[in-house]
Amino acid sequence: MTVRSDVRSPDLFERLMERLMVWHDPAAEMRRVARYEGTRQRAIAARRRSEVVLKSYGAESRAVIRRRGK
Repeated sequence: MTVRSDVRSPDLFERLMERLMVWHDPAAEMRRVARYEGTRQRAIAARRRSEVVLKSYGAESRAVIRRRGK
């Protein structure tokens, strides 16, 4: 009687890649991607806040107008 496990065994390509890429750590890659996504989200939020501040200026000075290229 054979018992089937829920764990999938790696195929030939996966085994070859694991042998060739001994430096590759999937968990570290996932942490890097999560850290990058956090940085990206903070950058988007900062950009949105800065756009709100720029739009809130009622009367812009000549320096601001010149810097923005209007």
